[in-house]
Amino acid sequence: TDLARLASPVTHVTRDDPPFRIVHGDKDPTVKLDQAQRMHDVYKAAGLPVTLDIIPGGGHVPKEFWDDARRAAMVEHFDKHLRDN
Repeated sequence: TDLARLASPVTHVTRDDPPFRIVHGDKDPTVKLDQAQRMHDVYKAAGLPVTLDIIPGGGHVPKEFWDDARRAAMVEHFDKHLRDN
């Protein structure tokens, strides 16, 4: 429907959007993984910097989100895209 399309963030991606790092559990019962994958694909199609990090077995805001390697990857992402801008 038009209302669902309007509510979907993938319909609002524009070439001037900021870099995006998506971290998503593949067992998330609240937000399905395909929504994160679609956002990733739309960002890529727009030529925008995007990373999709899928957490195997992770749910909605999984505890694995906060492991050392993922935390380091997020800091690296922010450093790369924010520190010198």
